[in-house]
Amino acid sequence: MAKMTDEQRVFIELVRDLDMPGFILLIFYVYALFTFYVVRRRRRNNARIFRQLRKEMEEELIEETDE
Repeated sequence: MAKMTDEQRVFIELVRDLDMPGFILLIFYVYALFTFYVVRRRRRNNARIFRQLRKEMEEELIEETDE
């Protein structure tokens, strides 16, 4: 097996010292924040697209009624 550096040894000791429920909760918390951010960004983007489409459709409707 390859020799471990001091940093790797310290990291492994830190991971072993973590209590698993806390570690799992931390992972879940990070996942929830990421999901919340992605959903919020997607909703904003969709809202912007729908506003733009509605504006274009209203302009087309106005042009059709003017003719």
